[in-house]
Amino acid sequence: MDYKNYNVNSQVNTAIDTINIVSDIIVGNDERKIWMPGYGCSITAQPHIYKDVIYVGCCDGYLHAVSLDGSKIWKFYTDGPIYTAIAVESDTIFLTSSDGYLYALSTSGELKWKFQTGDKVVSSPVIHNGIIYFGSNTGFLYAVSKSGELKWKFQTGAQIYDFVNIYQDTIYFGSFDGNLYALSLDGREKWRFHIGEIIANRPLIYKDHIYSSAFDGKMHCLDLKGREKWSIMPSIVITGIYGALDHEGKIYFPCIDNFYCVSADTGETIWKFHAGELVFTFNLYDGVLYIGSSDNNLYAVDCDKGELIWKYNSGSKIECVPTKYKDRIYFGTWDGKLICISDNGREVWSTVLSSATPSRESPETSKKADTMKITFSDFKENEINTKEAGYITLEGNKGFITKDVYSPNNRQSHYLNVESMNYLKKKKYTN
Repeated sequence: MDYKNYNVNSQVNTAIDTINIVSDIIVGNDERKIWMPGYGCSITAQPHIYKDVIYVGCCDGYLHAVSLDGSKIWKFYTDGPIYTAIAVESDTIFLTSSDGYLYALSTSGELKWKFQTGDKVVSSPVIHNGIIYFGSNTGFLYAVSKSGELKWKFQTGAQIYDFVNIYQDTIYFGSFDGNLYALSLDGREKWRFHIGEIIANRPLIYKDHIYSSAFDGKMHCLDLKGREKWSIMPSIVITGIYGALDHEGKIYFPCIDNFYCVSADTGETIWKFHAGELVFTFNLYDGVLYIGSSDNNLYAVDCDKGELIWKYNSGSKIECVPTKYKDRIYFGTWDGKLICISDNGREVWSTVLSSATPSRESPETSKKADTMKITFSDFKENEINTKEAGYITLEGNKGFITKDVYSPNNRQSHYLNVESMNYLKKKKYTN
């Protein structure tokens, strides 16, 4: 496959009700969907284990509490899909939901308070010195006290998707406006670095350097003052929604063609591993990379050599960051299962957390005939109305483009599913 000939590198989607809108990548003559966080029963939030209880959000809007043997304890409903991991401090659970709220719960699932942002939140909360930091589709980064009071908010030019990284009293995060930001703990801007394309994952801090990827297909290395040291473009698209991870001078991240290990100092490729299909999520424990793939497999890979140790077939796409606790690995799947496997790849248990309708279609059943091409030249910028509707209807055909896909810096072709378009045109989506 020739990955140099491509039409679009967008990886953004929106989940509305039970319909997932996805972009495609057209690589040569091969059409491959980019399937991003789901809907219905899909689990894309990383499981969080606190005092031997697993807490995991689901796209059915529930936060589930599950025992280590897979038994369900309780669940708490929010009014929108939960895409990201929770944070816990002093027996209080903090979670965000695409209903636009930050929630604080007791460990028994009782609501303490909630804080409204005004738009959906797909950014995980981060707690630092008693303050919760998270971003929203409002374009603001919020700092909220543990009692639910707003301390400050900082506005960027577009939505903020992933969680922040705090290092040496500086907050680092990216925005869809194409900037990587550095803020003081009181919300004052120190600097920004303009990459120019959407930044949808958290920056990695390693040995006083910042590693961040964007929709320009590059991995960027900056010093702590925002000066670029190097950038590399190992593939067409860097697909990791979790960002990059580090280990002993190496940086790890997934791309559309392979999973890469590069030198932290130079960006030179050390090894690459092919994980079947698209990879969005992974984690690193004790020298082993656990890589979830849209080919339904969880791969265990030696982080030094890039060699396969084992793989486990879950029966459904994996877009959930795996969590290792003691000698067990926990992760969720597209069809709503929470799975526990041993560190040698054998299943310990599997439980279905949601009875909501799973994906209406999958990459295996999608047909090229069901897609249509929309280019940005098909409409004018003044036709975009993000206050009233989350999509644009093009006169004379069935097309629309979601506001989350639109990027003024990424004016390229997008391919969207016609059936999903027709469904959403019947259901008006408003903010």
